[in-house]
Amino acid sequence: MDAPGGFAGAGRPRRGRGRDRQGGASIIEFALIAPILFAILFGVIDYGLVLKDDIGVEQGVREAARQGTVASFGSRTSCSNGTLPSGTKTEMKKLVCLTKARSGVPDADIRVAIRFDPTGGGSAANAYPAGTGSPPVGNGLVICAITPMESTTGFFSTLMDGRYVRSKVNMRIEKAAGTAQTQTQETDPSGEAWSWCTP
Repeated sequence: MDAPGGFAGAGRPRRGRGRDRQGGASIIEFALIAPILFAILFGVIDYGLVLKDDIGVEQGVREAARQGTVASFGSRTSCSNGTLPSGTKTEMKKLVCLTKARSGVPDADIRVAIRFDPTGGGSAANAYPAGTGSPPVGNGLVICAITPMESTTGFFSTLMDGRYVRSKVNMRIEKAAGTAQTQTQETDPSGEAWSWCTP
């Protein structure tokens, strides 16, 4: 039966307009939600990579300190450590390189400092850097490392710029190196001159 007015189907709703309205609403909803979704996604990526660096730096200082306390310093003496002061002992260069190698962070992106702690059981007379021999058994070996945070996605660069991942460990020396050692450090990129790296 024809609809009033003589036109067939004149009373039926037009489906095309309904679909257009639904599509427009979906686009608006996506435009409102997309920034939040991207922020969450990029945040997960950036946080995950910073967490990886944090775990790597902690592992690097811990493993290097463990090796250093038994006078096993590694073999590599060159690892982008051009910022080490002249006169740094070979064993300390090796320990710096070992720290970097075990951290999983590119050598150029991580800086290391090595300290000796006379309060670990050794006598104050053998405190470093005043000492001229091998740090005595019972003293502490302190290794610190720092690397800048980085926003890989660039989304959180304003929050991460100027911030750093830091790690410090102090372990008791179990075996004397048998050679004279001195404290050493690379340039601290944070500008704090390793004030946080204390025994």
